[in-house]
Amino acid sequence: MKLNFSAAEKQYLLDNQDKDPATLMLQAGRYPDLPVAGLAAQIQARQKIKNKLPTWYQEPGIIYPLLVSTEQSSSEVTARYKASLVSGRLLIDLTGGLGIDSFYFAQSVKEIIYVERSSELTQIAAHNARLLGATNLNFVTEEAAVFLESFTGLADWIYLDPARRSQANQKLHFLADCEPDVLQLLPQLLAKARRLLLKTSPMLDIAQA
Repeated sequence: MKLNFSAAEKQYLLDNQDKDPATLMLQAGRYPDLPVAGLAAQIQARQKIKNKLPTWYQEPGIIYPLLVSTEQSSSEVTARYKASLVSGRLLIDLTGGLGIDSFYFAQSVKEIIYVERSSELTQIAAHNARLLGATNLNFVTEEAAVFLESFTGLADWIYLDPARRSQANQKLHFLADCEPDVLQLLPQLLAKARRLLLKTSPMLDIAQA
């Protein structure tokens, strides 16, 4: 995915930020020199996150991935709350995603290691963090289990927000059904961090987790 917009592309995004993306696609022929399909997708994502991520919305250079990633990301309000719960030298975010949580954790913890298995998401999160002025994040593209196996230090915190939707887009509640499987990783998690912070489904029955 392209990580920088040309001046013409930025102007197109600003001029059309409130317009219907489907209509923009129909009018693509008016702009033969612009990648209208990609820009319309960015506009659609920006419209989706306008209230959820106002800081991101206000920065025109921010890049957005597939809509599913923006829809499943934390809001700024919840990310700030989670960041208020942690402190210390090192926090590892094992489910980095769009990087919203990592960005706010970086305001409470000295060093953040963002871990994400998707190289595209990692590149996007790193680009956006730099654009927003974060300097204490390290970005790693790797499966959570693989990272834990190779990590030899001791973090103050490890944070996980497992994916709670199946490939068929069905909601999942049990930890063992989510990705990554926190229960399977638990021995390594307890060995590699002083504390764990885990976001789960509000429907989770702790006794049956």
